Amino acid sequence: MIPLIPMPNYILDLHHTLSFKNYQFLIEEKYKNAILHFNLELSSRLIIDENASSYQFEFFINKDLKDEEYIIHMDDMLTHVEAKTEKGFYYATRTLSQLFSLKSKKKVKSIRSKCYLIEDKPRFSFRSLMLDECRHFFNKEEVKKIIAQISDLKMNYFHWHLSDDQGFRIDFRSFPLLKEIASSRNKTKINSQDNDEWDNNIYSGCYSYQDIKEIIHYAKTHYVEIIPEIDMPGHTSAIVAAYPFLHCFNEKHEVRGDFGVFKEIMCVGKQSTYDFCKKLLDELVTLFKDSHYIHIGGDEVNHENYEKCEDCQRKMKELNLSSTSQLQAHFCNEMASHIQNKFHKKVIVWHDGVYDLTNPNIIMQYWDYKMDEKRIDYINNGRKCIYSPCSQFYFNDPYGELPLARTYYRGIHLDKLSKKAYKNILGMECCIWTEWILNDKMLEFNLNPRLFAFAETSWTNTINRDFKGLVERIENQDDFYKYYNLTHATKKIYLARGEKYRKEISNRYRGNEKEVELSLLKTSDIK
Repeated sequence: MIPLIPMPNYILDLHHTLSFKNYQFLIEEKYKNAILHFNLELSSRLIIDENASSYQFEFFINKDLKDEEYIIHMDDMLTHVEAKTEKGFYYATRTLSQLFSLKSKKKVKSIRSKCYLIEDKPRFSFRSLMLDECRHFFNKEEVKKIIAQISDLKMNYFHWHLSDDQGFRIDFRSFPLLKEIASSRNKTKINSQDNDEWDNNIYSGCYSYQDIKEIIHYAKTHYVEIIPEIDMPGHTSAIVAAYPFLHCFNEKHEVRGDFGVFKEIMCVGKQSTYDFCKKLLDELVTLFKDSHYIHIGGDEVNHENYEKCEDCQRKMKELNLSSTSQLQAHFCNEMASHIQNKFHKKVIVWHDGVYDLTNPNIIMQYWDYKMDEKRIDYINNGRKCIYSPCSQFYFNDPYGELPLARTYYRGIHLDKLSKKAYKNILGMECCIWTEWILNDKMLEFNLNPRLFAFAETSWTNTINRDFKGLVERIENQDDFYKYYNLTHATKKIYLARGEKYRKEISNRYRGNEKEVELSLLKTSDIK
């Protein structure tokens, strides 16, 4: 077994081994950041013998490679690494880290490994995880832990869902009511959406500027780019609760404690809404100044109020629009153009918020399990797309409903997508929505080992993938789990074999939340 996840796209066993007790690096000064974590891991694992000759790691630029591509050639005297970019060198060290078992906290007197020739580059340039922090909030240390994990698995984007009906999670200086009002809700729906059970305690959470800057810096040192999202104009009940003038009828409502699609959202007919949102986005983009992508949501917009609102109807007449869907498209275009023209960023919108009139430069994130022919046609006609199919990439689902194999085997499956249009798909994103994810342990349990499967699916070419081999490699990840102190599902859970067993663990997951929480601490199926 070769202990690598994701599996490289070309690897050759050279049939000899290396061993060293001391080491040194040869690398240009401007690329040294790429090996900082590798150096720390090596020095933490190895009891260095200063009298031993140094094993050489040499890093050379190869301009003929792609941006994230790397080559590793290992022998008993040195390991030679080639890459075009700093990130390519970093990904090479993530491979070496696994080969050298550097996630083990046990000190050793020598590092040993089989020698390989590896030539590797990703299947997709975009490999991402989305975390919803609105339904339930997680502290910055948990977010950093997840970023470090996906970085080790060569995923390069972290989509941060920071605004929704149930809470707004940034303490914006220009909008103090977003923290004072929009970041808290008075009660929360529990156990399921279909009953009338509530937790009547106040639930709140908000990141300070300093928290966010710390997380941004941490992600940058791990070669992960953050994609911040403020969802608009739908899923904005929390924002409207703080600023009622944004509502179509200036009505005051509470931050939602239940889950779904609501009509009490931003009005897209008032100029004050446009001015407010542009100022809000200015502050967001300035805070996330190094992010190339900004997500503005656009999904699941309930148009009920728009059909009755005088401002929305007036705006439609002014613009000669025939539907509220066209009005929504106009709003998104205004926000996207503002971001593109002022900050030169790329804008992402969920696919159900993309219409015929939508700016062609807006990237569409396709999430529905259904085949939306209109949106697929947009891809055929050149619109760039990120692929996030529910439920195969929606990790909030219990393993009984989404066993690991369904995630691993998911290809680009969009009916009537032309062969030429595949080039318009930038890559893949897995998502975890947190309506029923109550704490860190539940979050980690749902993510692990699914992140291993997703990382390999998005990095490794289909011809080189092997699910049986992946399971074997996952079962050897104890050091990785211990290194990050991660809760995770066992093989019995994540394979979920048999319909009866799948139903059993799905029911257990969707049962009383207190029992689920206790099960995370007690059951042998969750570690």
